[in-house]
Amino acid sequence: MDQQVVTVDQFTAAMASIQEALASLRQEISGQQGRPPTVQDETPYDSHPPPPPHPFLQCTRHHHMYYTGILRSLHPQSPRPLSLMTRMRAWTASSSV
Repeated sequence: MDQQVVTVDQFTAAMASIQEALASLRQEISGQQGRPPTVQDETPYDSHPPPPPHPFLQCTRHHHMYYTGILRSLHPQSPRPLSLMTRMRAWTASSSV
């Protein structure tokens, strides 16, 4: 029986707390009805288009393809083209002899 009394007391306290919260909300709502609503921005994202890619990045790709083609033509029997550094070392070694 004691447990039921505690439960009823807890329920009564919870209901009182809920009623206080509702009364507070009613006051807040009635206070806001007199003020004009604030308009928020309708676009939550950046409406500007993204910038174009940097020309340097496109340039490096074209230069890489260009030099790879040159290295392939200079060393066609290689299954894989030599790197520019390897080719330069080979040229330096052959010219210094």
